[in-house]
Amino acid sequence: MIEEFNKYTQNFNLDDSNLLRKYYHSFRVKDLSILIAKSLNLSAEEIKIAEVIGLLHDYGRFPQWEKYHTYKDHLSLDHGDYAYQKLFKDGEITKYYQNKENYNIISKAIKNHNKLSLPENLTSKERLFCQIIRDTDKIDILYLYSQKALQIKDKGTVSPQVEKEFYQNKSINNTIVQSEIDDTLKVLAMIYDLNFKYSFNYLIEYHLLDRIFETANDKEKLKPYFIKIKNYLKERI
Repeated sequence: MIEEFNKYTQNFNLDDSNLLRKYYHSFRVKDLSILIAKSLNLSAEEIKIAEVIGLLHDYGRFPQWEKYHTYKDHLSLDHGDYAYQKLFKDGEITKYYQNKENYNIISKAIKNHNKLSLPENLTSKERLFCQIIRDTDKIDILYLYSQKALQIKDKGTVSPQVEKEFYQNKSINNTIVQSEIDDTLKVLAMIYDLNFKYSFNYLIEYHLLDRIFETANDKEKLKPYFIKIKNYLKERI
């Protein structure tokens, strides 16, 4: 599976730091997915499913960047849908995993990993794997911000709708983001969508929120929002 993924990504310019970041992100998410699956006492085959989803969840990011030079889905293509197309409509999944009985679970997890919310009509097992990949993807994005690989920004003012949804513990849709600080609140609000004890403990253990806050330029401007999200995290723990 790893060899095939490396063959796939070699079709793109990994000298581009934006693509290289997605390459390593895919491997970290794969590893985190295994860890969450193990924390839930899933079977060996279920752990393998989580691993496959983790590695391939951003399969559509590579052609997205190559064609559009942006990772903003609303300005280019939905990278979850595109990954679904390439892997399951075009049949590329067979290079990575051959048990067709689990294709439905894998396809729904990859297709929905980047959506604002999950569809209602998922089975309990489909929902479980969707939640695993959504958690691990968000955890690693927060990790990247804590390492300054991605940058927290504070320019502009917070849009009323963004502020309202942030304080209502809701995930924030890209379509209502109007400023740099809105985008920062959208990142922090990803924590509202986390599902597993492992995920919350990970944020606490590695002090990700504190590390992200330390990267901010205007700490006073952002402080109330970090306090809000840290209080939410404590409640969930």
